[in-house]
Amino acid sequence: MALKQHISVWCFVCVSAMVLSFFSVTTYAQQSENAVKQADQLVQQWLGLSQQQSRLQSEWHQQEPVLTQRIELLRQEIKQLNTLMADNQAKGSEVEQQRAQLLALQTNMEANQQVMSTWLSQQLSKVNNIIYRLPPPLALQWKTAMDEMPLVDASNSDKLTLLLSLFTKLTDFDQRIASFESKILIAEQEERLVKQLYLGISRGWYISLDEEQVFEGLATDHGWLWRVNPALQAADIRDAIAMIEQRKEADFIRLPVSLNSNDHLLKVDSGHE
Repeated sequence: MALKQHISVWCFVCVSAMVLSFFSVTTYAQQSENAVKQADQLVQQWLGLSQQQSRLQSEWHQQEPVLTQRIELLRQEIKQLNTLMADNQAKGSEVEQQRAQLLALQTNMEANQQVMSTWLSQQLSKVNNIIYRLPPPLALQWKTAMDEMPLVDASNSDKLTLLLSLFTKLTDFDQRIASFESKILIAEQEERLVKQLYLGISRGWYISLDEEQVFEGLATDHGWLWRVNPALQAADIRDAIAMIEQRKEADFIRLPVSLNSNDHLLKVDSGHE
């Protein structure tokens, strides 16, 4: 009985050992198979990475010249942009200087315009003060020129042009001996056709067509004045007008001249303008 028990125990131990051995062999085989699979996967990954590296190196060798050229172009463009920025800064500074100069010039011109406006107003006031003292033909020329340019909306340039025109007419009239045949107003607003002779802008004479009336003209504070001068002879005025109109040979003629306290006023004004 004891022997049977001993054999049974031994058989159990043997069976257990065989089972353990079987499981050990199976586990080892499975582990070996997993290791092989892992190794195979690692090899495949390595091959894939190697191929990818080779492809990248090949692509880099192909694109390297193009990329190098682009980098050089970008460097040149950056250099040009830096140069352009520096030039723009310099030009910007120059533009600011020019702008400041223009602003100063504009301010100066505005100040000059104000001075010009004041001066023109003064001169136009003088025009109004002396126009009625001018010889009638010249006064008519002035009135016509002033009527053609209303001063209300006139610019400084237009006013200056008008003044130059007026005083050019005055200078021309003052530097010559002129004769006219026109109508004048006499007493009681009666019109009479007469022949007129002017010596500058402060002296004048007229003779009626029938040579019965001879008058002397003067510039006074009350305007141009025609008055009788007993010393005047109709023949002298007639001959003087004939010489001016080249209908008679030139010769010396004596004409009586009355002193006029306003002569210096017209001369000063006309000379000053």
